[in-house]
Amino acid sequence: MWDGGAVVRASCTWDAALRVATNIASVDIDGLESLDREYAELPNGEEIDVDSQAATAAGIPARPDETPQVGDVIHHLDMHSQPTTNTALISAVGACTLHGRIWMVYDGEGVSTFVRRAFGRDGLAPEGLPVWLEYYPD
Repeated sequence: MWDGGAVVRASCTWDAALRVATNIASVDIDGLESLDREYAELPNGEEIDVDSQAATAAGIPARPDETPQVGDVIHHLDMHSQPTTNTALISAVGACTLHGRIWMVYDGEGVSTFVRRAFGRDGLAPEGLPVWLEYYPD
């Protein structure tokens, strides 16, 4: 929802387990300047705020806030922001961003990366370690 009520719709793929929208279609916002609300609208009409912590009507539980730990896995994205099999281990943890559960972490080479928790990917990493999905802020 833009500029106090102008609604701009874009199709996407919603992953209920990760609570992440992917394959978001590009749309022309035609001069609108202020994003007031961003949400996924499910086929049943339910609206889920992107940063919402509330459980959905379908019973998907709210996710607890977690802090990355040294040794957790970073799951990198490709140039289309899709998950790849390229991973790294977290060697140090930096600060959390102000806009919600996005962390600055460092890999073994000292390279910094923003990450967000990827609950549905746990167990895919070596030894079932917690997984953090790479995140690109705007």
